[in-house]
Amino acid sequence: MKDKLHSWKAWLKQACVKKLAFVVVVCLASAGITMAYLTYRMQIINQILTGSNTISITEEFEPPQKQDVGDNIFKKKIQIENIDQTDSFIRVFMDFSDSSIKNIAQITPDGKHWYEASKYLSSDGSNLPENWVYISEADDVLLGGYYYYTIPIKAKEKTTPLSECIMVTYSDVSQIRDFDILVMADSIQTYINEENADGTFTAKDVSEETDGWKIAWTEYMERR
Repeated sequence: MKDKLHSWKAWLKQACVKKLAFVVVVCLASAGITMAYLTYRMQIINQILTGSNTISITEEFEPPQKQDVGDNIFKKKIQIENIDQTDSFIRVFMDFSDSSIKNIAQITPDGKHWYEASKYLSSDGSNLPENWVYISEADDVLLGGYYYYTIPIKAKEKTTPLSECIMVTYSDVSQIRDFDILVMADSIQTYINEENADGTFTAKDVSEETDGWKIAWTEYMERR
């Protein structure tokens, strides 16, 4: 009985070592007059790393008091802040709750250049703010569907804004309706578990490597 208990504890310890610290913060902000927020946070400590990572979605959100036919512009400045002590890579899921609204909406990253919301995606970052790229599910099944920040965010720092303002243009009063803009941010530490020749694992910081963000996210997703 003691041997079985010892084996079970050893297996559990080994399994825990291979898990990455992971934080999910989900923020739901209504584009109507009121705002609603839903936050969910999960953390699993990886024993080989030096600390946890915690992020926060920060917004400057100014919804229009009334939506009318024509252009409706409102402030929607989205940034992700690292509120912990560990450098982290960030990714964001952003979408409209109503596809018909998304089809008539535009997003600006800087207040000057506007892009169709349905096309606010660029794998090379050409129509996105500095350091942001988008990976589609067609390009990468494992990582697709998210905006990725390509440099690590240090403690107490923020990403550049993913968006500044959103404009919805109604051509007819029948199109006007309330909708939500869904924003979810994930973070992982800049360390990966690198396997050695003897089968053991070493924590390796990939923050300075080319496409280190992609290496870290791929390693994490493959281990889920």
